[in-house]
Amino acid sequence: MSHWIKNNKKKFYLIIICFCFLILLKSWLIKQDETRYLEIGGPKITLDSSQSKSAKKKSKPKITKTNESIVQLDNSDKNIISTWKNTQWKPVETKQEEPHYTNFNSDSTDRIEMKQAFSNALAIEDKLIEEWWLDSVSSNEIVGYLSNKSTDQYFKVHLRWLKDKGWQPTVASELIKLPDTY
Repeated sequence: MSHWIKNNKKKFYLIIICFCFLILLKSWLIKQDETRYLEIGGPKITLDSSQSKSAKKKSKPKITKTNESIVQLDNSDKNIISTWKNTQWKPVETKQEEPHYTNFNSDSTDRIEMKQAFSNALAIEDKLIEEWWLDSVSSNEIVGYLSNKSTDQYFKVHLRWLKDKGWQPTVASELIKLPDTY
């Protein structure tokens, strides 16, 4: 037999490869056959009506007025210190024309106007604001993850584009830390 292997090395290796392929194919087919009989959907659960009512109550934010214009919002996120909105926030007057397409380039008119809106929302000079991450929530909404350079406070601010008016803050939150992933 060893004489045949020496004379027919290519054939021998081809037979070994085919044999290995058949073993892999057989194990794959067995695995496919086993999965056919697994229950789909996992374990069955039932909902307790008392739990679903309490979950609905938690989804609505608790609102507390601290003065005439600032409204504190309740938030269950453990990374958020406080969340608020100000009924007197106005959009930053824009120099842009409609139709508006958000431009995230660092020197764009959008970024300059966004930074001014962040400054208005946080009552911090725009030169003290460090922008860590900006993300588009929808075609007319963004969220910015920011910090105050002088106090090391972290914030998350939502802005909405108002047609022909500009970027307006909608909600602001003070964070314990910036998220690991945005």
